[in-house]
Amino acid sequence: MVSVRSHTADESGAGAAAGLARVAQTHNFRGGDFARWTRTCLAVIGAGTIGWRLAEEAVLSGAHVTVFDPDTGEAVNRGTQRCRVGVPKVAALVTSCDAIRPGHATGYCHDVRQVGMRALQACDIWFDCTDDAGLAWALTELSNGLARPLFRCAVDGSGELELGRVLCSSAASGHACQVCAYSVEHFLGRPARTPCQGELDNSRPPTIAGGAIAAATAGLALSLAQRLVVGTDRDAVRGHEYVLDWTNFQMIQLRLERSADCLSGHHVWECLETNVTAERGTLRELFWVAQQTLAARVTALETYLLPLNVQACCECGMVRDAVGSDRAVAPACPRCGRAMSWLTETQTELMCIEQAARLGILDCALNALGLPSGALVIAHSEDRPPLRMLLVGCEPGMAAEASHDVG
Repeated sequence: MVSVRSHTADESGAGAAAGLARVAQTHNFRGGDFARWTRTCLAVIGAGTIGWRLAEEAVLSGAHVTVFDPDTGEAVNRGTQRCRVGVPKVAALVTSCDAIRPGHATGYCHDVRQVGMRALQACDIWFDCTDDAGLAWALTELSNGLARPLFRCAVDGSGELELGRVLCSSAASGHACQVCAYSVEHFLGRPARTPCQGELDNSRPPTIAGGAIAAATAGLALSLAQRLVVGTDRDAVRGHEYVLDWTNFQMIQLRLERSADCLSGHHVWECLETNVTAERGTLRELFWVAQQTLAARVTALETYLLPLNVQACCECGMVRDAVGSDRAVAPACPRCGRAMSWLTETQTELMCIEQAARLGILDCALNALGLPSGALVIAHSEDRPPLRMLLVGCEPGMAAEASHDVG
């Protein structure tokens, strides 16, 4: 995995305070704890049309951001994003934020589900700025489990309307989460991610949205987050959705109803801090830790959000046994020598100790299987609640300038 971290020295305390003096006097912070905002870290998931603007404005206002996005900038993005063609979006955005306020931005050029829970756990508020409907369930469960407010930010991608929305999912605080109103059928039939122009799958229309409505949506999301952090009008933020209808020049406020039967369960997790590292730890060690903690036989380990593939395939038709998550490098083909691809149809989220032994991975290093530092592994047993175990550490950062030519 490629990660990005700004290493430029921060501004002097006096200079930073002078630059933020006017911000501290605005309505959102007047009478609130502005210093708390400057200690806040925002997770911005998606460095696209909304995420880019939100991250820059957050840094400009004194907050810190951690950005997650696996994509690389394309020419078609240049109308709505200040990315660079051929450069990972996160690398370009971290450099842009660094130019605004040095040392306030960190980034991961990877899918947020494959980074490790600790990277998200270190952030106080999360913003889902993607157009990936598949993230809704995973991020809601994580938001509830780790007790972090989650803002869902989106714009209409049809090109027909100037429409945006910001929804605050905050079940851990006793309010509604974003899946309270949905059923199993909704998630089984959820729409696939709308592709950007230039992507391989052109069977669906591209996302078409202007920078103006994206800027308005990002600004609203940031304003709501500021009020949430410093305690101004919190009840008007949690469990609410705001719709920006710029086509008809109006904003609509909707209160979300909390459901006692919500599919997410609204559970706040208790996580066991292990001494197991991704670099040296093994599945055998995790089975042992879980069994000692639960005082019961562990039936299986779940590599949370990182299912393990158990086969790889090649264009030449060769299929071989191999184990690794999607973030692990698939092996070379023993027949033709080309790089193989994971056969995702063989993915499994649960691994029993007998299967791990049979596959020969019981004593493999966890990072060799594609598990990152700070990953979450859940132990299951027949007569105990699930045990959630966190691996040690967090994915290391790298300077944007050193890893990519971002100028």
